[in-house]
Amino acid sequence: MQWLRSLLALYIFATVSFFPTLVRAEQLSFLDAYLLAVDNAPDIKVAKFRVDGAKARKDEALAALFPQANLFAQWSENRLSYEIDSPIYANRDYPGKRYGISVRQPLLAVADGLEVNRRDLMHQLSRDEFRVAEAQLLEQVVAAYLDILMSDAEVVLLEDELSAVKIQLQESKALYAKSLLPVTQVLETESRLDALTADLVLAKGNMAVTREVLVRFTGLRGGEPLNVQENVALLGRFADPEAAAQTALSSDPAIAAAQTNVSAAEKAVLREKSRWIPDLALTYNYQRSDVGFDNLSSPSRDTSSIALDFRYPIFEGGARFARLRGVQAEYSTAVTSLRAQELDTEARARSAWLVFDAASERFLSSKQALKSAIINVSGTQRAVKAGTAKYTDVLLALAQRSRAQRDLIDARFFYVRSWIELELAAGASPNLVAETLSTTIHSP
Repeated sequence: MQWLRSLLALYIFATVSFFPTLVRAEQLSFLDAYLLAVDNAPDIKVAKFRVDGAKARKDEALAALFPQANLFAQWSENRLSYEIDSPIYANRDYPGKRYGISVRQPLLAVADGLEVNRRDLMHQLSRDEFRVAEAQLLEQVVAAYLDILMSDAEVVLLEDELSAVKIQLQESKALYAKSLLPVTQVLETESRLDALTADLVLAKGNMAVTREVLVRFTGLRGGEPLNVQENVALLGRFADPEAAAQTALSSDPAIAAAQTNVSAAEKAVLREKSRWIPDLALTYNYQRSDVGFDNLSSPSRDTSSIALDFRYPIFEGGARFARLRGVQAEYSTAVTSLRAQELDTEARARSAWLVFDAASERFLSSKQALKSAIINVSGTQRAVKAGTAKYTDVLLALAQRSRAQRDLIDARFFYVRSWIELELAAGASPNLVAETLSTTIHSP
């Protein structure tokens, strides 16, 4: 199955690597990648459209409070006929016209006013949700960007170990030719070389695939991430989990969105209750017409009127009470969702602080482990030359060094991700976090 896995990885690598590029390759800092994603990511575009749509619906609700003017006109061809034939009642056809203007200004429309307030809150909700979408995008871009760097580092490590094992194989064959080394150790070295070759093919395939993930967000094919500094120092803002949780509860955009949703649901309840208050409007109508009752011909005349329009529904088949129950249920749902979001945000912030604290310790421990692994390789090589160790011990030491290098890379990037998670959980601005992270990981 090893050869099948290697063949599949080679196919993936070849397919993706030779895909036609759209633009010339260029170096991308993390901030560059994030800003491209903000401009191109579908989820962000959808969130922006929702903000625009909410703003339009708010303006629509506000327009109902302003004067409403309508022009009307009617042109007709009328036919008049009688059942009896008489010179007095003659059948005839005649044209008719009726046109004018109607103006209505609401004077008392409490429900419409509350609907404007609710729509304004819905607009605010869409902006809060946009902030949530930005934070989610930042997490996704961080993962995609670091995955590329990790896959590149994996390829470099495998190539270095492969070069070292090749040297070991040449030396072992030379010693075997002089009968100074058993054939089993030569075979073990060859087996290790084959395994590394297969892993390298798979790693190169994964390296190409990770780049496709970043293209999905940035829309830029051929962009190469800048290298990350080995010594990355990201300082946490919080002394303990409690401080992180308190900041998160006051700054998390998800909580802000849930609170806005509660306020909007409350306005909806008040709007439905206000329908028990009558609507009052001032109306003005002007009409010019030459058609009378029953479309009979009449001399042209002008008609104008000013009136107070009073409206109060007294029976709707229970629809009014049904609407009120519906919005009350939505309000209860919003309150429950807010409480659930507060619990989730608090738990997320506490967990993020603990994870970042552990990631910091792991990062430091991994550095020390790599130093020990490097010393172990040197010591084992000297022991082999002194005849106190076997060649397979060198292979084991090299493998341990590679594993320590991988662990350090993984610890470094996990440290970065956990810092991002803590900052976003605490409600930090995604743009500011992206700028800080990019400056830290790319600057010496």
